[in-house]
Amino acid sequence: MMIKLLSCSFLLSGLLCLAAADSPSRLDKVESYSLEITPDGPTENYFPVGTLRGTDIQKTRSGLNWGEESLCDYQWKDGSPMHMLDLARPSGSLFHMGSWGAHTFAFTTSTRDFGDVTYVLDEDGKLQNLYHVTLFNPNFRRYIAAYDGELAGLYGSRYGRDQLYMWSLDNEWQGMIDYQPLVIELYRRWLEKRYGSLDELNRVWRSAYASFDEIEPPPQVPRRRPEGTEAVNWLNWYYFQSENFSDVIRERFEAMHRGDPLHRPVGLKAVQGCIDFSHWTKRKLHNFSDLAEKTRDFTGGWLGCDVYGNNDAFEYEISFLDNCARPTAPDDSSWYGVNLFETNNHGGPGWQFADTFWRSLGNGLKAVDFFCMGDFGDNPSEDPEVFGFIARNGRIRERYFYVPRFATMLHRSEKFWKQARAAEVPRVALLNSHRDNLLEDDPGGVWDAGENSRQALYARLRNLGYWVDVLPYHKLTPEFLKQYQVLFLCNAELLTDAEFAAVAEYIENGGKVLGDLRCGYFNENLEVRPETAAVFGVGFQAKQNWHEKVPLSEAVSSRTRAFYTPAGAELSADGLIACHRYGDGRSLLLATGLGAWRNPAVKNASGDPKRIDAGTEADEILQNLLDR
Repeated sequence: MMIKLLSCSFLLSGLLCLAAADSPSRLDKVESYSLEITPDGPTENYFPVGTLRGTDIQKTRSGLNWGEESLCDYQWKDGSPMHMLDLARPSGSLFHMGSWGAHTFAFTTSTRDFGDVTYVLDEDGKLQNLYHVTLFNPNFRRYIAAYDGELAGLYGSRYGRDQLYMWSLDNEWQGMIDYQPLVIELYRRWLEKRYGSLDELNRVWRSAYASFDEIEPPPQVPRRRPEGTEAVNWLNWYYFQSENFSDVIRERFEAMHRGDPLHRPVGLKAVQGCIDFSHWTKRKLHNFSDLAEKTRDFTGGWLGCDVYGNNDAFEYEISFLDNCARPTAPDDSSWYGVNLFETNNHGGPGWQFADTFWRSLGNGLKAVDFFCMGDFGDNPSEDPEVFGFIARNGRIRERYFYVPRFATMLHRSEKFWKQARAAEVPRVALLNSHRDNLLEDDPGGVWDAGENSRQALYARLRNLGYWVDVLPYHKLTPEFLKQYQVLFLCNAELLTDAEFAAVAEYIENGGKVLGDLRCGYFNENLEVRPETAAVFGVGFQAKQNWHEKVPLSEAVSSRTRAFYTPAGAELSADGLIACHRYGDGRSLLLATGLGAWRNPAVKNASGDPKRIDAGTEADEILQNLLDR
């Protein structure tokens, strides 16, 4: 114990002599910096904290004890024995082992023992490459399960828990919309099963198909909001492929879990784009909530992702991932947590790095691998030069000085941070309405959260001091929702019947909902839901693009507005706010976006009213709504 505490106190002084050839050996062992790493391996209270790249001694002297290893064995599909890498680290640092089986198809789609696979075909007939393979191809499914299983068996037998902590899959692999003939044929059969009959599909889709074989898939990525039959077809086309992607990942998790003699947990090294960016949601297939629900048997409670960013937008994403990993039953005490396989605040300043990652601990972060220490040698790559803690010329960037402080703080109270759960204090919930992103116009940039931004609403609520949980659809159950004071439904027009019923029951039992636009007006197939009138007390007219001044406290307008007709609700004089009592609770709908308020007195570069993202004005408006 004394040695470990002494080592922590000498941490910064030890960093000053990283290159010392005759440094004390105990300072070069990760167990000297953490009370939760023993000679027999980590305890259940071990909090992995590491960084990619850099030398073993650099990372160890920084208080880091975690990293990534991976195998992309191109020769295995040709029948060669799987390569065995020497992964032992002198420091005793632990690692997750990545099975990059999908990446093995970067150069060819042929295999010796499993037949050929195919690359994804886009709507223009162009084949993709690298790891973008047809996920419905049975040869690929057999190949990838065998690859993952053999890797887990070989490396799982060679490396014990004192080194290999868990498994991961590929690198930011999230699937693509595929127009291969096999996929289109399977889609038609999936629709037949989903709707039961052609008459039912034609009723829901408002179409007149004579057979399921007439149905053609929609354009790959709608550049504008699709309407009518095209919109329903697009939603189903996406649901079909996204659900299959989750099924493929579950099969891979199961193969690794079964192949590993110690049955260690498995995580997907995904990327954050599909959380709340419509550009990526429409182009990739990953549904974090669906995957978390389907893979709980193999993850040990972990949900993995690569997340880059800072401040409120970053915390929004961590909160969402945490609530995907969180069991749906409120009384389920199973452990869960977010594992950031890669992360950084881009190339931002040190104070921003500190603000972001210290806050993330309270939102569910349980493991972190920063990208990266730096990239050295004759051919350094661009990403490490941008993100690295140490520049190419050897200059230590200011972000780096927070890394050992962060690690040391974790080590001092490691059990607490690893086992901590959300405090039972008053909180509000904000739904991450993933389906509505599928119908959004393409935003101005690929990392643009869109006009009606839930991330902006999250930031306003945090400014007001509210603890906000960002929820996936799976958490819309009566038992789960009753723990929240308020439920925010921002740009959430598409809810399933079960989800809408849970929201209605939440209000009826005393809850409060703040929603916007045509909240819950459609089911997942864009069928109009008449029950919204009884729950929210209004009828909905068409939603329009709207640039004129709409007074809300005489200061706010939005480009997007819904028009309400009273059906029991009390409407404000300007028609923007509808208050309604339903059972023991009440709803408040805003006819303009909760995340898209604009000040008509101030114009942006395009001449439109400037959006109010934060500040006193936005805070006062939101607090007034909460107080109504």
